[in-house]
Amino acid sequence: MNELESRFQYVRPSADGIVLIEEARSIIRDAVTRLQRCLPPCRETALVWTKLEEASMWANKAIAFAHPHVEPEPLP
Repeated sequence: MNELESRFQYVRPSADGIVLIEEARSIIRDAVTRLQRCLPPCRETALVWTKLEEASMWANKAIAFAHPHVEPEPLP
């Protein structure tokens, strides 16, 4: 598989990766909660939510690629 194809491959995170994904989600949820208190409802705020959603997805992918689930080797 080449580099371009690997960008579109699903990578299942390891157990450690899942913990890190939950931590990243918690950080972003906290940012959303805090920003909701000070941002007015407008187009620019909608873009903030979109960018935080994108950041969450990219963080998940980065973590999954750095901490992939590895299937155990089958026994002979």
